[in-house]
Amino acid sequence: MNKRVLYIAAILLIVGFLSFVVAKDAFSITTGAVNNGSKDEIESCISQCPTGCAAPENRICASDGEKYCSTCIIECYGLTVANNSFCSKNKLTKSQITNITHAKNRIKVNATLAECPEKCTCTGSAVKCILANGSREMTITAGKSGNTIIQIKGVNGSTNVTLYKADGKLYGVFKNNTKEVKMLPDQVLYKITEKTAKKFEDEKIELTEDGDYKYQAKEKAKLFFIIPVKVPVDAGIDSGTGKIIRFKKAWWAVFTKEDNSNLIMGNSCGTVTPGYNDDCCQSKGFDVWNEETAECEFSSA
Repeated sequence: MNKRVLYIAAILLIVGFLSFVVAKDAFSITTGAVNNGSKDEIESCISQCPTGCAAPENRICASDGEKYCSTCIIECYGLTVANNSFCSKNKLTKSQITNITHAKNRIKVNATLAECPEKCTCTGSAVKCILANGSREMTITAGKSGNTIIQIKGVNGSTNVTLYKADGKLYGVFKNNTKEVKMLPDQVLYKITEKTAKKFEDEKIELTEDGDYKYQAKEKAKLFFIIPVKVPVDAGIDSGTGKIIRFKKAWWAVFTKEDNSNLIMGNSCGTVTPGYNDDCCQSKGFDVWNEETAECEFSSA
């Protein structure tokens, strides 16, 4: 097969691909499919779930620490089912929230010495804090558009969430609750590479008002095995549990071949010497290694 035939075949594939894009987008609009989790789309999804709800004690625990009437509703919110103990152990009382959100605990840039939280250093536009185990130092700086940047181990994440540091722990005041932020940006990267064993480009990490991290990146690939492209990657990670609640690529990734240079070997704590898994996880800021799920986790206590 000569080059001219290959070029013609490639052009035909591209034309067909673009036609499919247009048709797919039109279909999504007319059917009201849930693509980006907007309020209207979530409500439309919930309206299709079974009606009725069990008593509060029998409702289903989800990965955001709240209980819902059904797994259908949980899925509409883009969450996953969690053990019931998670909803009871991770929920802060009103008294705890009052103590945590005291003005002296608030982390803000350009803070005076009197406004600096305990075991933090406030100098100019940067706040440096030592977390509970003493081995992890977090730096908060001013970002663009009024947000702040959380940096740890050279990895940055942005947020518009109000942050507090109390008892050596980081907390965020989110849209629906106040909870501990156990995950930090460097751990978000670890979770993604642990799941995929790949290195992505143009990575962006944002702690959102929903209490989850939004991770976006691009993966090198070849469209139709010929044309170099970068496939958008999108993930959601619960900041309190470290669970990946969403991971997806652009729908057209099915027409691409992944670039082998993306692969990373030996990243997971499952590859270390047996018996040292917990130590490996703790070096990354987690608590224990879970043999069943084959990943580092935070303890539920």
